[in-house]
Amino acid sequence: MNLQRIKTAIIDRVEDESDALWALSRELYQNPETSFQERRASGLLAGFLEERGFRVERGVAGLPPAFRARRPAGPTGGGPPHGGSRGHGGSRGHGGSRG
Repeated sequence: MNLQRIKTAIIDRVEDESDALWALSRELYQNPETSFQERRASGLLAGFLEERGFRVERGVAGLPPAFRARRPAGPTGGGPPHGGSRGHGGSRGHGGSRG
């Protein structure tokens, strides 16, 4: 797969998931959690990925909110794992304005 086709596939996927991504973003923003205690946020993010076919391993490195999500094999192949739950929730510097 060439680079332009990969970029187009990513853009198309983000557009397809736009409503769900905005809803997830709002939910995380409206319910901040203390660093390393983001259990609700972790559950939301892991669930979001599981609903889309990712294999999710929870409690990575002995941290309850940490998870590792692996993309399923398919047309784009397996690929590297995608980590989550670090800096989400109530962390500053993530997502839009606070106005």
